[in-house]
Formats: sequence, structure tokens, C-alpha cells
Amino acid sequence: MSNEVLLIFLEELRELKEQFDTSLLSLRKDFTDQSSIDGAFRALHTIKGSGAMCGLTQLSEFAHAFETLFDEFRKGNAPVNQEVIRLSFEASDLLPDLVNPSDITAARSAAILSGLANSVHADEGAGAGTSLTKTFSFRLKGKVLELGANPALILQELRELGATEIEADTSAVPGLDDLDPETCYIGWHMKLPADVDEAALNTVFLFFDVDKDYGSAPAASGTPAQPARPPAGASASSHPKAPAAQAEASIRVGTSKLDSLVDQVGELVIAEARLSELARLSKDPNLLALAEQINRLSLGLRDTAMSIRMVPFGTLASRFERLVADLCMTLSKDVTFEVIGRETELDKTMIEKLADPLVHIIRNSMDHGIEPAEIRTANGKKATGSIQISAEHIGSEVIVTVKDDGKGLDADRIHAKAIEKGILSPDEAVSQDRLFNLIFEPAFSTQSQVSELSGRGVGMDVVKKTIDGLRGKVDVQSTAGKGTEITLRLPLTLAIVEGLLIEVDHEKYTIPVSIVNEIVDLPADKYAGTTSSDFLNVRGDFVPFVRLRKVLGCPPLFTGPQVLIVISASGEHVGIVVDRIIGKSQTVIKQMSPLHEDITQISGATILGDGTVALILDPIHLIEAGREVRHAIMSPEEVSA
Repeated sequence: MSNEVLLIFLEELRELKEQFDTSLLSLRKDFTDQSSIDGAFRALHTIKGSGAMCGLTQLSEFAHAFETLFDEFRKGNAPVNQEVIRLSFEASDLLPDLVNPSDITAARSAAILSGLANSVHADEGAGAGTSLTKTFSFRLKGKVLELGANPALILQELRELGATEIEADTSAVPGLDDLDPETCYIGWHMKLPADVDEAALNTVFLFFDVDKDYGSAPAASGTPAQPARPPAGASASSHPKAPAAQAEASIRVGTSKLDSLVDQVGELVIAEARLSELARLSKDPNLLALAEQINRLSLGLRDTAMSIRMVPFGTLASRFERLVADLCMTLSKDVTFEVIGRETELDKTMIEKLADPLVHIIRNSMDHGIEPAEIRTANGKKATGSIQISAEHIGSEVIVTVKDDGKGLDADRIHAKAIEKGILSPDEAVSQDRLFNLIFEPAFSTQSQVSELSGRGVGMDVVKKTIDGLRGKVDVQSTAGKGTEITLRLPLTLAIVEGLLIEVDHEKYTIPVSIVNEIVDLPADKYAGTTSSDFLNVRGDFVPFVRLRKVLGCPPLFTGPQVLIVISASGEHVGIVVDRIIGKSQTVIKQMSPLHEDITQISGATILGDGTVALILDPIHLIEAGREVRHAIMSPEEVSA
């Protein structure tokens, strides 16, 4: 098998393993969920078939044996229980190792299959089935032998489903002169148990084009209904069916090619903006019409290119759900896990790099944060803990938050450990924010003993290094006895968004249109900024506002007509005062260099149609500035209200 084929198979195996794990997670909540059992069975069947086609014998044989045992749960011959779920997760984790098997993997696979077999045989009489049977006929279509079909293996799988009295139908076999060695002319008729449904049969023929006939109604065993035999050359299916929905065809493309495509689309958008500006200045009708047409095409190409590169955050959800399920069993804790913002789209590369930091954060929440059930109930909490992870776009940033309802961070213990390690001096004053961020220091841990999950102080260090590498930021908030919230702020590394172009002190800036709620004229009595309150009543809602001239340090203050833009992020409304609105523009986000990382007001830059650069304002910083205005003017009771 070539390296290219192996890489394709490994990607497919990863996807099928995620499907299998997702079905197990659903089955863990309800042992009788037949759809989850069927989903797990189908994933195993596909792994078996794909592994066999790629010549991975041990993987295929293990998946086949695993599938055979799992089929007993699917038929209802044995009940699913917690031990079955545990062994199935172990088997799922073993699948990638069987691509390059060793003696250790062989021993593990045998132990897992033995454990599953014991679970099946312990209740082998529980689902002793009905004596009813039904007839079934099938005939392979096309040049299936050329494609590697083996009818003997298909019949073996049908026997495993309970097929009996299998008979060959040779009525369609032509004369020797007309015989095509790559075509299978033989059909088969058989009896099947009445509880074998159409979905189970479809998994047998997953890789083949076939005519199937489900025959007549089930008959009692001993008086089987005879299947209707199709005439020579006729289709084996006598029941018309509605055409099945076709899955959308797809191909695998390297991420480097997608990177190049997005970069070139970004340059095209900039060139299109330049062309539109030249057309506007020239006032040539033909050039204006051409610029408008190219604008429409570039918009469509932009949306398509970005949709190819972006993937939903929910693709990580099954991995975290599986992690929490494993840790619940390891730590003997009961924890609910919730994902908010599954549809939030992130760049594929960022999704992959976020996986490890989030795994470390969730492991810390499970091990350090969530208390045992008896301690939670003694403190007036629910016995079941809660971990919530959310993702959302705010302007040109992605905000990912992990929140638990555990015991929170112990500030005194962190402070003592920091002094012990020499990070802080005993008499050094330190803010709570800085104190909490010490958990990201290398080799920093408050655990007195090293366990399988924690104690070496490397997990959160990995989080900080990874987020720094993505040019993001990590914030920690914690309340003793109530829980901890860790927020990751990440830039949209590859994005083309609609921007609102504004002017402040003769300089152009951009704000993402997605966060703009409305635009209103600033009242004349607010021009000079001499009033005691930087609030404006916008249809009954008192909105705090900040003047961009102050935020950006642009003296002197402007006293002419100004515009207030109301933006919304993280559930808060803030107004920003600008000199004037220029209009909308396509904004190709260019990241700032590391030399500018301390400039918190700016999150990026873009190139305008006239070739000049406009800085992209950081909406999070603007929201924080508005929050400071609110806290400075209002009492704590008013703020909380």
C-alpha cells in the first residue's frame, strides 16, 4: 500500500472512529438506544471493509470479530451495560494501533474480544429470538468481480446475520460464448430471522451495487414462505423504491493548497477594491460595469474559498465528550458536559492546534475543579458537576471559553507555591489576575502528589505556549466554591469580512460590520465631552460610550458633528464616537507583527482600494473601555442591575 493510500485510509479511520465514539457516548446515556447501537455497528462494518481493501489483515479481522460480537447487542440477544461501553472504548482506541500491529496490540485485542464475549454469553439467553423467518434474495450488479467483490464473504456475513437454506439462482447465467468473467450472474435466495431489518442488510452490501428482494411477510419457522424467483435476466427486486438521496461527492485536498487559495483570494479582493476605486474616479460607464461584475464574482469566490477552509467548532465536540466520559469512569465523578456554539466556524489549522490545550484545560477541571459528589452535596451543590465549553466570533477574534462549577482556584495555595518556587517574594504585592495566571508557569502545580492526570505542572504550560504561538491570549477568572472560567482569545488567522470604514483625526480605521448594531448622530451637547456622564439614551437603553480620539490618543478633542456607533459583543452594548463614517468595504485581515503585540486597541490591518492601510480596531478592547465608563459612573448595585 502506497503512502498516499495509507494517509487517505488513516484519515477515513479517524472519521469512522469519531462516529463510533459518538454512538458509544449516546449509548452510554441510554443502553437501549437502538439507533446508537446501529450507528456503532455500521462504523465497525465500514472499518472492516476498508481495512480489508487496504490489506490491513489484523485490523480487518479484529473489526470483524468486534462487529460479530456487537451484532448480538444489535439483535437484542445480549444487553448493553457499562462494562460493554468501557470495553468498546478500549477497542476504539486500539483500532489505529492495528494499522502497524505488534505483539502488545495483539494481546490487547484478544483481551478486549474475550471481555466482550463474556458480556454476550453471560446473557446469551436473554434475547433468544422468535421462530419467525422471512425470505430474502439478492443479485450483484455490474462488473463487481473486477472491483474485488467476493460473494463467498458476502454469504458468510449473511450467515452471521442468521441466514439459512441459502440457494443459488443460476437462471440468469448465459451460454459460454456470452460469459463475461468479470460479471456475477448468480443470484441467491435464503431465509433470514424476522428481526433482521433492512438497515442491517444494507451494511452487508455497503460497497456493492445490488438488487435486493425482501420477499413476502415473515412466516413461522417450519412453514417458510417461498420467495418469488425472478425470470432469467430480470432484476431480483420486484418492489419499486423511491431513489435514495445521494451523498455529496467530496475529495481530500492538502491544507497547503487551501492556504494558497485563500491567500490568492485575499489578494484578488484587494485588487478588486483598487479596480472599483479607479472605475469610480474615471466615471467610465464600461469600466464601472466591469468593476461591478468583478465585484460580484470576487464576493462569490471569497465566500466559497472561506467556507472550504473553515470547519465548525462542533467537530471537536465528540473528542471532548469522549474525554469527559473516560475521566468520569477514572475519577468516579458524575459530570455533565455541554458545548455551546458548535456551529461557530474556525480555520481548520486553528481547530487542530486548539485540541491539545482544551484537552489539558478539561482534564484540569475534572481533576482539580470538580469535587467528589459527597463534598458537592455537603456544600449545597448538585452531586453532578458541570463543564461547559463555548465558542463565538467577536469581531476579528474567536473567543473560546471553558467554565466549570467546581471549587475554584485556591489563591492562598497558589501564592504559597509561587513563593516556594521563587516566582514571588514573600512581601511582593500581586493582583488576583496575575496570581491566577501563575498556573501557566512551567512546572507549576499545587498538587502535593503526582497522579496519572496531574501534578507535574506541564499541562497548563502547554496551553500557554500553544495560545502564544497562535498570537492569542488566555484569561482566568475564578471564584472560590463556585468554579473557574478560562477564556482563550484567538485572532481569525485567515478571514475576509465585511468592514465598516470610519475616520478619526484624518486616519481610517475598520470595525467588523458583524458587531455593529446601529449608527446614530451624537447630540450637540456631547460634542466637546464636557458633560459629567458619557452615557447616551438610545431608545430607553442607557449606552456607555467612549471617544476614539481619547482611546487612540489623538489630540486635540474634536468639537464638530460626530457619529456614535453602537457595537455589541459578549452580551454588552457600547458606543464609540468617531469623526465620520466612510462606508462598507471588504476587509482582508492582515495580522500585526509581534512588535505591535502590546498595542491592545488594534487587532489587525487591511489594505484599502486606494492602496492605503486601515487599522482594524479591537472590539474586545472597546467593550472593556465602555465597561470602565459604566463602573466609574455607576454604583456597583446599578452595574449589577
